Amino acid sequence: MTASSFIVVRPVLCEDTRYNSKVWEMINAAYRSSESWTTDAKIVSIPRISLDELNETVLNSGKENVLMYAFDEENVAGCILIKNDGTLSLLAVSPSYQSRGVGGLLIKESLDYMKSVLCMKLAIIHVFQCRPELIAWYQRLGFEDDGEVMPFPFKSILLVDEAPLVVLKNKLF
Repeated sequence: MTASSFIVVRPVLCEDTRYNSKVWEMINAAYRSSESWTTDAKIVSIPRISLDELNETVLNSGKENVLMYAFDEENVAGCILIKNDGTLSLLAVSPSYQSRGVGGLLIKESLDYMKSVLCMKLAIIHVFQCRPELIAWYQRLGFEDDGEVMPFPFKSILLVDEAPLVVLKNKLF
């Protein structure tokens, strides 16, 4: 099933803080649950984001970074964070919405927003090198792998000795 026409992606508003506890659960389920094909629970030891960090991100969205939610009516199906340096982060789709086109829609809408609203020329995403299925997914969405790899910056939270990140890029012009 593809993303339905009922899924709407938009930048968060201050009043979207009412969704924060559900979104926090969704993000951590996407990154830490065995229900999610994007889990990194065997690589990283802590939740992806705290509720306080999410609250701050929503309230400050649009100042430096832009957080976008994918809505299915009143349910938040996913999210993505556009950082002011062009890095995409915090891409999470509720396990119940995965493999339905929501992640691809979030990527497409964030790239369009970066190009048309933020006038950015390059989108960057970091993916664990040990996750070739995720790398291939991003490549199908237009990201390129030029061989750049960087160390994971927070070694103290790793459950493995090393977890290098592949740097994928998408030229927006």
